[in-house]
Amino acid sequence: MPLSLTKVFDPPRRGIVFREVSGRERVTLNYALERHVGVTNFAEAASTFSIRVGQWHLIDHHHLAHICSRHADPKTEGLLGQIPITRDDLCRIPEVIDPRNVFEFRVVGGMARIGYRREDNRGILVAIEEIRRKDRLALKTLYREKQ
Repeated sequence: MPLSLTKVFDPPRRGIVFREVSGRERVTLNYALERHVGVTNFAEAASTFSIRVGQWHLIDHHHLAHICSRHADPKTEGLLGQIPITRDDLCRIPEVIDPRNVFEFRVVGGMARIGYRREDNRGILVAIEEIRRKDRLALKTLYREKQ
């Protein structure tokens, strides 16, 4: 599935919006969060990982530069035991950032993050998204692990 943009580059938001959170996506993310933390801890976790309909999934230009400079170099990724990111991998971001692919919810440096993992014939594509402000979910990083 090719990367389809719902909004063009927007300097005030410093990135590209590729999808808005739908009601169905929000419900699926909440079910994933409940499975991850358990029913008794869900209410507290839901306030930390608050996701609303209409929030944007955003590819920030700073983090895109990070992905290209840190995770596309075959030499560096080989030392880490990972596979370099390709242009095709970048086009698959919307497929990876899907509530069915969630594997973790965690807080790093005070910021809530959601981890997504999708397997294909080249390995496992991992995307980490950070919940920012009230209107956006920003891609933090994207890398590829070996199977």
